[in-house]
Amino acid sequence: SGVVIFAARLPTWGNLIIIKHDPLKKVGGKVLYGRYAHVDSMNVKVGQRVTRGQQIGTVGNAFGQWAYHLHFDLSPTTILETQPQHWPGKDQNALLKNYIDPRAFIEQNRP
Repeated sequence: SGVVIFAARLPTWGNLIIIKHDPLKKVGGKVLYGRYAHVDSMNVKVGQRVTRGQQIGTVGNAFGQWAYHLHFDLSPTTILETQPQHWPGKDQNALLKNYIDPRAFIEQNRP
């Protein structure tokens, strides 16, 4: 659950949604940002509160730039709040500094 802080179209990313997720007690009350990219239709707007399990959009292809898929990132830093388009590319330091493994996080924190 959380609040949509970004929902717009960006070059390369196509439609992009960023949610500032509610702090989790399990991880020390830290705020986490989720980026959902290459979205086809966006079912949410900036400022909207969303809940776990709610459909926020549909999988897309960045308007024909890529094969259909969902690009999903989790960040414990504010990088996605300040730079929604941020991409570390092959910069391992930027990756480790700003992102966490979403699969591991979900497996460890699933209710």
